[in-house]
Amino acid sequence: MLVKNVNECKNYIACDNETQSEIVVPVIDENSKIVTAVLDVDSTVKEGFDEVDQHYLELIVQKYLNWHYKRTKSFFTKTNIII
Repeated sequence: MLVKNVNECKNYIACDNETQSEIVVPVIDENSKIVTAVLDVDSTVKEGFDEVDQHYLELIVQKYLNWHYKRTKSFFTKTNIII
C-alpha cells in the first residue's frame, strides 16, 4: 500500500505525528491468507515515495523470503507478498 499523503487518508492511524507519506508491504501466508509480517516505511516528506520505491521494497521483501526459506525450509514455506 502506498500512501503519498497521509493527511488525505481519512482512516490513517499515525504512529508518528511527523509522518507525511508511507509504504506498507504485507507478507501474506498463502495457506491461511493471514498477514505474517509487514514492512512499514514512513517519510516526513509528502509524496516521499512513489511506485518505483514500492516496487523495489516488494522485491526486497520477496528476496528475503526466498533466502529465508532456502536457509530454514520452515515458517515461510508458502508465504508470499501480494504485489
